[in-house]
Amino acid sequence: MNEIQDDPLSRSREHMIPQALLRKKRTKGDFEFWACKECNSDKSDMDSILATVAKSQSDDTDLATNAFIRAVEDRGSQSRFLEMIRTAKETQDGSISLKIPVSGAEMAKYCNYLGKGAYFLKKGSPMQDSKHIVLFDVFNNYVAKELEIRYQMTWGRNAYRDLESNPNARVISPGEAIMWMRN
Repeated sequence: MNEIQDDPLSRSREHMIPQALLRKKRTKGDFEFWACKECNSDKSDMDSILATVAKSQSDDTDLATNAFIRAVEDRGSQSRFLEMIRTAKETQDGSISLKIPVSGAEMAKYCNYLGKGAYFLKKGSPMQDSKHIVLFDVFNNYVAKELEIRYQMTWGRNAYRDLESNPNARVISPGEAIMWMRN
């Protein structure tokens, strides 16, 4: 990577976990590293889409509604979110179920990028695809809350406080963490 402006191999500062996904303001330098500009730009589109999906699950109805309004008004993601809204179905418990506006391949590519970023931050060198794999699980706020409750009932402790002492995890804010495994 170089510092030549508009060069395909130029670098840009990567915010591995984008501010758009967080509930609290990130501190400067927190979870950042240099990445190639092309990869970083490619990831930023997914950052925006996934931030909207995350905010749509909020108990704060203004936050959820405003995230959807902005997404539908954005020409770049408009069709994805209009299709997502069209898939809305009421469930037996009265909640609304929507199809996520991201393909499995797009999610896998995004999570692989995050896994490689976590490896780079931890090791200071690029991850080698021939030696490492990235496994990912994606779940929503309701699943996370249920896991937190079960952890509390089983262990009598807060899951996120326990994660803070784990050298292979980084808690960004309550309910938001990234974890990795050795080898």
